[in-house]
Amino acid sequence: MKEPQFFTLHDGRGSMRLVPCFRPEEWDDFKIGNDENVPKEKLCFIALGGKKFWDVVTAGQGLLFAISERVVRLLQDNNITGCKFYPITIKGHEDLKYYLLTITGKCGPLDDSKAVFIETLSGPETKIQNSNITIPKQHFSVMKGKSVRLETWDGCDFFLVENTLESLVTERVKDLFKKHRINNVYLEDLKDYTWFLE
Repeated sequence: MKEPQFFTLHDGRGSMRLVPCFRPEEWDDFKIGNDENVPKEKLCFIALGGKKFWDVVTAGQGLLFAISERVVRLLQDNNITGCKFYPITIKGHEDLKYYLLTITGKCGPLDDSKAVFIETLSGPETKIQNSNITIPKQHFSVMKGKSVRLETWDGCDFFLVENTLESLVTERVKDLFKKHRINNVYLEDLKDYTWFLE
């Protein structure tokens, strides 16, 4: 049987983002992204930094996503699991139908035991202004490749890594997004995921 493929979910770095019209203490990206404490009243956002409303738009502090009605229909019509949608209002664009995406699927911590070393990068030596303190060069190893421990994954198409808002999707979601040309979304194969080790 073919081993399942998983992909990290990111926006495509379109210039627009949505900022919630809530006081900071009323808005917790982590809890809301995990489908906890989603505000009961209609969710209200302000659009910043662009004029194009993409299919996928960053909401909150860059850890949450708002998605177009087209994406919601696509996910519902294909019985995609592990996600919920809450209608939102965008000030000045009340005619647009967007939804806050929350993720209910889960998996445990990712496995990096088969990661491969790519290269070493060095940060500059830094002198702190108006003092005799110098921070020495730091060296970072660039590593590549993580995987889902299948025994910790609940089987949902959308899922979060335990205690994070790192959003992952199955190949099924990736194929749907590609086939229907969902814009402003970037899906990276978890095997290609890179990170730094000090």
